[in-house]
Amino acid sequence: MLILVIGLLPLSCSTFLKPSNALSQLGGQNAIIFGKVEFLKNDTLTNVPSVTFLDPDPSIMNHISHYVSDASLSQNVFSAGEYVFRTRVYKNNYFAAVIPPGKYYFNLFTYTGLFDAKPAFDFRTQTVTGTPFLMTFEVATNQAVYLGTIRHNFHTKADNWFYFKSELTIDCTNEFDEAKKWFLKSNPQFETNVIQGLVKFRRLPN
Repeated sequence: MLILVIGLLPLSCSTFLKPSNALSQLGGQNAIIFGKVEFLKNDTLTNVPSVTFLDPDPSIMNHISHYVSDASLSQNVFSAGEYVFRTRVYKNNYFAAVIPPGKYYFNLFTYTGLFDAKPAFDFRTQTVTGTPFLMTFEVATNQAVYLGTIRHNFHTKADNWFYFKSELTIDCTNEFDEAKKWFLKSNPQFETNVIQGLVKFRRLPN
């Protein structure tokens, strides 16, 4: 999949999802998503060992929006997602966030502090040049849904201050048992709510 590089989008129009440990119990309007990310460069797993002055928070901002139909997918390259949550790409790379029940799709990823010569850039899944695709998931009331380990694999063609080009593939692996143990360490009250619900991938027509 060929990456589409555009300017860093403002996040003011996105609602930040709260972390799961902000809840003591799940109510009729709440669900939880959790999982892990892996960041690879040229098929090699890359974990940022620590933050630095230049890159104080190497992370991926995950923009998601309600999914209704393919025809309703956002085509505006200047709009962010309806909701957003951050995955910090150091330490254990896990995420957990509270979300309203419904069906969603990932429509934008913003990568910050993960490439030496590119402070931040965006990748929009459904309008990417070459091979657009759709990543969807669904959560119901009172569920804590495991989305999987989402793997972002960049094959860098050029990386400097004046020009950046890369091919990106995204896939998902199932490491449910390990992720569930991590999630329940901070959220033991939700043990009976945990289910598997891996992200689904589907190619879109060009």
